Amino acid sequence: MRKTILAVAGVAAFAASPAFAQTDDMAVLLTTEDFCTVAASDLDFGSSGQVGTSNVDGSAGITVTCNPGANWTVTLDNGLNFGTTRNMNGPGGNVPYGLFADSAYASAFSSDTGIGSGSTTVYGRIPSTATPVSAGDYADTVTVTVSY
Repeated sequence: MRKTILAVAGVAAFAASPAFAQTDDMAVLLTTEDFCTVAASDLDFGSSGQVGTSNVDGSAGITVTCNPGANWTVTLDNGLNFGTTRNMNGPGGNVPYGLFADSAYASAFSSDTGIGSGSTTVYGRIPSTATPVSAGDYADTVTVTVSY
């Protein structure tokens, strides 16, 4: 009886396997692209009664987050109230200010570059030569752009 069971099992296994088989390879692909985001903190000069009598300074941070190896450049536009200089606008008119790349306020901020993720600081100054203005809130909006 044992021989019969083995013979039947062998025939069943042979009948279940295909007579022919073919194979092919499937490629699994991904193309990555450079990608960056930018986040800027506010440049807040605080509260001051010193406009027009001494320099008023402040700073803001800009953080760029990119995938590794991405080359980036950060630039700033002139703001919403640009005339011959950047201006904050408020109830007493305009308050001029400058944006700089260094804490010595010697080099105007034009752009900054990097690879991967990084950060930069923008230094702001209201010059002592600014015309005094009436009390109130003064503001401008500068667009920060990261190109990659």
